[in-house]
Amino acid sequence: MNRRDPTWSSLSSGASVPSKSFGIAGNVSTSEGTEQILQESNTAKINELSDKVASMKRLSQSVYVEIQEHNALIDEIESGITDASSMLARTMAKLKQVGEAGGMKQMFYLIAFVVFVFLLLYYMIKFFG
Repeated sequence: MNRRDPTWSSLSSGASVPSKSFGIAGNVSTSEGTEQILQESNTAKINELSDKVASMKRLSQSVYVEIQEHNALIDEIESGITDASSMLARTMAKLKQVGEAGGMKQMFYLIAFVVFVFLLLYYMIKFFG
């Protein structure tokens, strides 16, 4: 910048620079026009951010609801697995009692029956499912 410029010397001495007029009618000063443009830009950006925040809030609420539903489903599955596990443990205990008390003949019939049921289910699912 040219230090001999009167604008520069007035700025360096702390004085304000007179504003220049522009626009169609020439009645809006540079600083007022710039301030208005900046204010409009800020307002637009604030509105945009507000929309994004609202969108993120809706998204986070839907994620929360989805998580709650999945947690309930997991709890239900866990309960079912626990029930099945305890039923299997009781069945194994009864099979052990049958094996010790009745001998090998009843155990053979029981195993043959279970294999037959599984094969029957397999063919039913394969051909009719």
